[in-house]
Amino acid sequence: MEKRYFTEVEDTIHKLSKEMRQISSLEMTNFLSSQKTTQKIKKEERKLPKSSSDGIETKLKTN
Repeated sequence: MEKRYFTEVEDTIHKLSKEMRQISSLEMTNFLSSQKTTQKIKKEERKLPKSSSDGIETKLKTN
């Protein structure tokens, strides 16, 4: 009985550890994707004429 209980506990710990690694991996993937998106946006903003980007910021603030 005790041995079976400990086996079940070990199995549960193993499954939870695996799920945590998967979650961490997904979080890292999302973070990196977010960083890439932010870099692309900043790169595109640099291409805009100065007055154009100011207008966009003003519109965003007023809405």
